[in-house]
Amino acid sequence: MAACSEDRSTGLETIRERSELASRLLVQAQKLRLGRNVGGVQRVERKIKAEKGFLDSILSGHTALRDTHLSSTNLTHIQSVLEIALETEDLAAVQQCFTLVPGLGMTPVSVQVDVVVAGGGRWVRVFCRKRSALHRRWLGDGQFGDKSVGDIATEYVETGKQNLRKFQPPRISFVFFDGITESVSGVLESNGIEVVGPVYPDEATEDTPSFHHVMSLVREGLREGELSHCDSRHLVQRPVARLEPTNTDCERVNLDVSSMLAWVSSLTHGGEMYTLQERILNEQAEQERQSPLWPQLQRATRGD
Repeated sequence: MAACSEDRSTGLETIRERSELASRLLVQAQKLRLGRNVGGVQRVERKIKAEKGFLDSILSGHTALRDTHLSSTNLTHIQSVLEIALETEDLAAVQQCFTLVPGLGMTPVSVQVDVVVAGGGRWVRVFCRKRSALHRRWLGDGQFGDKSVGDIATEYVETGKQNLRKFQPPRISFVFFDGITESVSGVLESNGIEVVGPVYPDEATEDTPSFHHVMSLVREGLREGELSHCDSRHLVQRPVARLEPTNTDCERVNLDVSSMLAWVSSLTHGGEMYTLQERILNEQAEQERQSPLWPQLQRATRGD
């Protein structure tokens, strides 16, 4: 009985710490909402309030404490999302939903992106689960309906193709706060996804860097030789990726109908010297003589 009482006391202390964390995260979210024009913050605030309300109900005795309440929490993921959001200068939104149509005639689904950068040109997905659990699920060892990292990657890539930014799909980055195995990392990178965080051999079981240390990778792009919390002998011999600056330049130009007509019109290719029957055409010819449009279109498409 004493042991049970001690376990309960320890469990309540964990719940109390999480409730305090929720309070701090709520302050961070409010700071993000009030200080910057960022979408999705109110959704995050609602999640934090719901989590804190549940934790407080356990502390007050209205909800019985169970082992499942101690084994997992949404706050770790929310904390990681907010930390990255607060460190990102060109932040557009947090936990924003994008629409994916899986196939012709299929029902659209909503795909949530943790951090949206550069107006939608960069998507960041955060993973806080143990790399061993992520690896097992990737191998197929999981509950029915659970998505593996590979499933999420496919979902993100396909959603990105349907939600272009400046005619291009967004760059996608997966941030792993507990690191990731070499096999999973290889699959992600082969699909064009940037892996941020330490990469380990599949069989490695060593402790991974702390939360704050991985955040330093995101901020500063430290290389593996500088990972003070990891034995470099067990790390894959490769740089630890960081969130590289997003290139927002676009090499494509959007031509509206008027521009495309001007591109092929005889008025912009020598026909402006004639007197035409239609008044509006004569007006356009006069405008063309005063300010030729064809050279302007050429400069625009060259990016001059």
